[in-house]
Amino acid sequence: MGNDRVTKLSKYLSYHLRHAPQEIGLTLEPVGWVEIEDLLKAKKSLTQSNAPNSSTKL
Repeated sequence: MGNDRVTKLSKYLSYHLRHAPQEIGLTLEPVGWVEIEDLLKAKKSLTQSNAPNSSTKL
């Protein structure tokens, strides 16, 4: 994975997990956790994607 793609992935995950999980259909647990499979399902529902397609790519 190239540096540009890694940076985009990092920013995508950081933004959605820290600031706007609801934008991609996620609900965080009270302590701030989310299951990887839930994150991947939310990603698949988007038309634009910077996130990986499987947990093995994380």
